[in-house]
Amino acid sequence: DTSDANLVSWWTFDEGGHDLTERNNLTVSGVVNNVSSGLNGSVFFNGLTGCTNKTADNSLSFANKSVSLSVWFKWFGGVDGQRVYWSRTNGADIFMTGTSVSAYFDIGAFQLDTNTDVLNNGWHHVVLVNNNSAGVGNSSLYLDGALTDTGVLSNITGDPSATGIGCNSTPKNFFNGSIDEFKFW
Repeated sequence: DTSDANLVSWWTFDEGGHDLTERNNLTVSGVVNNVSSGLNGSVFFNGLTGCTNKTADNSLSFANKSVSLSVWFKWFGGVDGQRVYWSRTNGADIFMTGTSVSAYFDIGAFQLDTNTDVLNNGWHHVVLVNNNSAGVGNSSLYLDGALTDTGVLSNITGDPSATGIGCNSTPKNFFNGSIDEFKFW
């Protein structure tokens, strides 16, 4: 529901990189919409060239505010480091490690891990929450509704220089799978 006052962006991937809030449309390249999977359709990343990106603005910042990210994904495997989401500088990444998913904060090399196998040909829901108070963030990572890791991150300042889904900023670390219903609060 786009009437949620705290919702910053919502990419359903039913229409490419369109943001339902009209704030942060993504540039999409090398991806194929796959309407037969996901909630109402998803975007498929081939692990080789697919990516979405946007020059970020302060609406996608983690600085001095609480932020939550929610995304559905189906991973088909491959090398470590494949990005579901990235945001640089002063942002966060959600990426694949081994057969699980992790979150990394650009500030202070702070990482949260699920330690749960997600390479099982099924859809998974990951949520990253950073409750920021006076520059200190109490962070939590959830997978399929279960809390998997927590930590405290300090000195969250500055705005990200860019953000994207399906690869990192270079671009490389391309995601091999499908992504759907990405929300940023």
